[in-house]
Amino acid sequence: MTQRKPPAEQRYRPRSLLSLSPTGFLLDNANGESYTLNAVGRTIVAKLLELGDSREVWRAVIDRFEVDETRAHKDVERFLADLWTLGLLERDERDRR
Repeated sequence: MTQRKPPAEQRYRPRSLLSLSPTGFLLDNANGESYTLNAVGRTIVAKLLELGDSREVWRAVIDRFEVDETRAHKDVERFLADLWTLGLLERDERDRR
């Protein structure tokens, strides 16, 4: 029986000029919209802004919140998809495997 590889995770990068405050306010400097993030959201966005794309963001969630890898991947992908829906991220098709 041949094993199927799981689909490659979707990669994202910040679309507009985003700022994140230490208290969890995310500001889209392109249009002035702001969002309040919880601790997990703040960790995800901070790592995304630091790295420039979402490839390794899930590791920060594992390190900070001690969740298993499967849960971290799922939660991060869901949150990033929500940010994409809000127009804060763009999909990054580079190096998709």
